[in-house]
Amino acid sequence: RQTGDMIRFAAAHGMVGFDYDSLFGQWAVRGPMLYVHIRLGRNPDLTVDQVREEYFSAFGPAARQVEAYFDYWEHYSETKALHGGTDYGNCSKARKQYPPEAFAPAEALLGQALKLAQTSDLPEFAARVRFLQDGLKHAELAADFVGLYEAQEFAEARQALLDLVAFRRSHEPDFIAD
Repeated sequence: RQTGDMIRFAAAHGMVGFDYDSLFGQWAVRGPMLYVHIRLGRNPDLTVDQVREEYFSAFGPAARQVEAYFDYWEHYSETKALHGGTDYGNCSKARKQYPPEAFAPAEALLGQALKLAQTSDLPEFAARVRFLQDGLKHAELAADFVGLYEAQEFAEARQALLDLVAFRRSHEPDFIAD
């Protein structure tokens, strides 16, 4: 919502376009944000809520549950994640920002979303929820590795890194991570 509001504000105050440098895809965890950027870049007269509604409709019967999943992370980042922003040059804080207990509610929301998506005769809805689940799993594996490494638990960190690499390799054609 924040970036959508910023794009709409900039457009209303003379912005004629934008250019992103080093825009990481990561659609499996940043889909709504990226979609908002693209749609508002094309039509800044849309509201953020209209664009979000359009995005979540791609999940069919799981639309509201997927929205709840992304709302969970939005609320989490605004209230529970370490304040002061994210130091993207230093990912060592990932486990502190996102401890294991932060993932359980998100996993439950996507589990419920998958059940709802599977009520449809169209398999793409369930496939899209599984895509989100894979993105969440990747984030959790990455945070596990970083936390162990930061704690200097090197034997465990090595295994966590091997697990992360194996997961990435098995999902490479899915584009869940850069």
